[in-house]
Amino acid sequence: MTPAGWRPAAWVVLCSGALLAIETGLLAWVGLRQNGVLGPPWPLSVDFLSFYAAGRLVLAGTPALVYDQAAHAAAELALSGNGGPYVFFLYPPVFLLPCALLALLPYPLAHAVFIAVTAGLFLATLRGAMGTCGRWWILPALAFPATAWTVFMGQNAFLNAALLGTALLLADRRPGMAGIALGALCYKPHIAMLAPIWLLATGRWRMLLAALLTVCGLVALTLPLLGPATWSGYLTAAAGADAVYTTGRINLADFPTVLAALLLLGAPLRWASAAQAASAIAMGVLVWIGARRAAGPAAKALLVAATLLAMPVLSFNDQILAVLAVAFLASETAIRPWRRGETALLALVFPAAIIAPVVADLTHVPLGLMIDVAILGLCARRCFMTMTGDRTRATA
Repeated sequence: MTPAGWRPAAWVVLCSGALLAIETGLLAWVGLRQNGVLGPPWPLSVDFLSFYAAGRLVLAGTPALVYDQAAHAAAELALSGNGGPYVFFLYPPVFLLPCALLALLPYPLAHAVFIAVTAGLFLATLRGAMGTCGRWWILPALAFPATAWTVFMGQNAFLNAALLGTALLLADRRPGMAGIALGALCYKPHIAMLAPIWLLATGRWRMLLAALLTVCGLVALTLPLLGPATWSGYLTAAAGADAVYTTGRINLADFPTVLAALLLLGAPLRWASAAQAASAIAMGVLVWIGARRAAGPAAKALLVAATLLAMPVLSFNDQILAVLAVAFLASETAIRPWRRGETALLALVFPAAIIAPVVADLTHVPLGLMIDVAILGLCARRCFMTMTGDRTRATA
């Protein structure tokens, strides 16, 4: 049976099913076009190509060359053979370990295995976050545009959301395992940049210690396996990473952040950077207040949604964190059902996310950032409702 709190949102499920059908058709068309079935093949330029090329360099005994753009680009070209645009690799050496394992497989199989495993983890995490809210959750989750794009691009967005979501789900019951899941995000640390604030605000010292030990352990593991030169190469590449995002080498329209939005609007880099820093600080304060005054799914949803606005680097794929935030809110609606305005907002946000990069590219209107703000507003409102309810019960 579906909880009563979901019945007013049944039409959102129908809209999600229609949106998913459209996205599946678009994904199939892009795949056929990519492989030359519907015309000359497009140059292969997906994120998984970067991961796989990095893994091949590790298996060749030259992991430090992953951070040499010329060498890494040559490895990508050897795989694609069609001169597609270069896909950067700016991950810490910790991520080279799974890349090397995947590179043991043929490229198409490796892509399929990576997506199948990480998508399975992501969906299992969503199921846990939504609790007893019924089985229909699968349609809205799959219909969010970042889901289809992650499948096609072979990005690690599923894994990012699964690790962050698992850490939040296990925080109360198994803090040690939760800390390990959080620490494993050190391969993409900005995904967990607000988590320490939440841990400190809630006094989860065991989880924080487990996360720190996990990070230290993974770094220590990579030193003998990959060599100090690999870390040196990464630190050098990381120091110059700003140039990748501010010199036109990538399309800023694909990055729904405060920094990218202001740069697209023509703001100087120093102003855009200052605004992004201010946004991160504001989100940290919001997470602290939410964690101190509310408990349960609403505070966790607020943490995830605030992360979207705090991160200086956020790709279109990583907006899948918005689905995780809504999933935590969903379990809370068994007590406080969805309101009509909330379901209307979700129904607008999902299809809008499809066209957000195109709108930003053509008009410089940061639609993706506006979507993140809308999700944050929904989560903050729910968190505030929880705070008010707690105070009312305490004084009753």
